[in-house]
Formats: sequence, C-alpha cells, structure tokens
Amino acid sequence: MTYTSAELDVVLGNLSGSLPSSLFEEYIDSFAGTIAQQDSVVLTHRCVISTNIDEYIVFPFAGTVTAVYSVINQTIATNPETIVFKNGSDALGTITIASSDSNAGDVDSLTIAGNASFTAGEFMLMEIGGESTNDAQCDIVIVYQRTA
Repeated sequence: MTYTSAELDVVLGNLSGSLPSSLFEEYIDSFAGTIAQQDSVVLTHRCVISTNIDEYIVFPFAGTVTAVYSVINQTIATNPETIVFKNGSDALGTITIASSDSNAGDVDSLTIAGNASFTAGEFMLMEIGGESTNDAQCDIVIVYQRTA
C-alpha cells in the first residue's frame, strides 16, 4: 500500500508507541512515480495555422522531448496543415492536421524521428506550412523529460 502525505499524517496521528518500519518503507517506495513525474515538463504554445510562418518555443531546462501534440479550435479546409518541428536545423518530426473531416478538438501527435535533446535556453522551431484555410487556432503541447 502507498500513502500520501495526508494519509501518513492521519496514520501517524493515530499511533502511539514505536512505529513499524514497513510503514516508512511503503511511504518511501511511493515516491518513485512522483519523482519521475516531477522531472517531466510540459510546454504549451498557441499559434494560428493557415499562415506560412515560423514559431519558436524556448526550453527552460535541459531535457529530451518525449511527446508533442496539437489540438485545433475549429475546422480547417482546402488542404491538410503541416507543422515541422526542428532542433536547430535538424528535424524532430512533422504533425499533419487533416483538413477533411477536421473539427474543433481534433488532436494529432508527433512521431519523434530523432534530435529530441535540448539544452537549457535552446529553442524548438515550429515551421507552420500555411496550406490550410480558416485561420484556426492551434495549441501545441510539448512534453519533455528534464535531464538537468
């Protein structure tokens, strides 16, 4: 069994005398997932697609990108929209947002091709292709694992 700090406070408040060491071992063991989650950082970026433009986002900590997602707020038309993600001039991968049957709330994800490590203060380039119409707002979510 794992304990949250609030649960442990209740348990400790109700105990008297010596405490079993297993209580503390279970509590310490429950930190493993929490520590890994603290090393994950989520960056968000809002842009308008349907315009050929370069967008940038800065990484405040060194780390490795583990996932990238996009979500649009309205239908796009004419052509699929592409967003190319780069670490400097090296491609990280591309998200293609389909125009046929697109709707607000459509989520797409990036298959990471490589070049996923960034240093603190380094930026990611997002090249928005501008192929679609309707000037939809697009939120980009970048998840990365801190390394320093």
